[in-house]
Amino acid sequence: MTSPRTSFLKRFYSPFGLCLCLFVVLLACLVQGLIRQEEVPFREDFLFRIGMRSFKDSAFMLSVILLALVCGGMFCVHRFIHRTRCFSNLIYAGIWLTVFSLLTGSACLERYNMTLWKGFARWQVESPDGRGGIKELPFALQLMDFRIDYHEPTLFMVDTRTGLPLPERHPQAMDVNVDRLAKYRAGKADAQEQTLMGYKVRVLEYLPLSAIEEDSLGGYFCVPSPIQGNAPAVEAEITAPDGSLRREWICAGGKIQIPLFVRVDTNQALCMAKPQVKRYNATLQVYSLDEGRGRLEGQSRIDSVGANRPLRVGRYRIYLKSYKEDYGFWDPYVSFELVKDPMEPVTHTGFALIFIGLAGHILQNSLRRRKTAPQPKTEQP
Repeated sequence: MTSPRTSFLKRFYSPFGLCLCLFVVLLACLVQGLIRQEEVPFREDFLFRIGMRSFKDSAFMLSVILLALVCGGMFCVHRFIHRTRCFSNLIYAGIWLTVFSLLTGSACLERYNMTLWKGFARWQVESPDGRGGIKELPFALQLMDFRIDYHEPTLFMVDTRTGLPLPERHPQAMDVNVDRLAKYRAGKADAQEQTLMGYKVRVLEYLPLSAIEEDSLGGYFCVPSPIQGNAPAVEAEITAPDGSLRREWICAGGKIQIPLFVRVDTNQALCMAKPQVKRYNATLQVYSLDEGRGRLEGQSRIDSVGANRPLRVGRYRIYLKSYKEDYGFWDPYVSFELVKDPMEPVTHTGFALIFIGLAGHILQNSLRRRKTAPQPKTEQP
């Protein structure tokens, strides 16, 4: 005969108790999501004093999560002790480890910001707590190169009085086709042309990186430039409704470069939209350090890091935090974020247990079906 205490514990980690704990967790997440989260609120109200303004400092949320983890852990231990359905137990254990690592990983996660300058190696980062502490990394990073690739530019007519594209409700735009321009240069196709607000525009030349120079008559023209960060430029032939032709360079410009546009009449001008970034990546040289003393060893490797392509160095993941949108390569600094997740091995272990449990469960069911399948009857001669 079981005691009331044992009966209560069995109900606590029973499937019904586990589902009830998960429901309470979801309800707590809903309540916390409806409350505005602020690290440093402008005023301390009742919700701030009880810790509901910060997810990490909420005693209610942390207690609910801890209750769900304890209940799930006792449920997995109970199933392993009774040795029922081994592969199902592996799935439950993997789910518990994954949830445990995801819920507790945010508290153990380490994030460091590092700003690199081309040609200089760094192995120290500032402490994220804002107290001015310095942390030495087991490796050093040196920025070798930084590249930005842009999408093909877009030309459009704007109203010089308002600066808005024309027509106002349905603006007309001309996307430069680089492939067709290459065929035009080779004599295999006609030049790309399109009519914008009554003016026929033909694209004759495209420079992905351009430098703007001044001619002897006071005008401007564009020449190819190898410097990363310079704006693209297009040479266009513009035919007015009266049949007059003009051949001008058009450039979006930037913080350092002046923009080039063509004023077709007193109220209209042909301009280029700000180039949109297609991809950007930085090339880093990674040095190993001598026991964290700041001395560079001979072993090093060169690798690239870009958007959604972090670089893995030891237990750290290096993310390219942002690209130089305003100043391009003229800005000598590039920002990176270094992330260290101590709970990552636990998460991978949980995923591995789930995969092994699912594979074993499927294999076990297939073998069981073969054994229980009726055998074909053979007729005796």
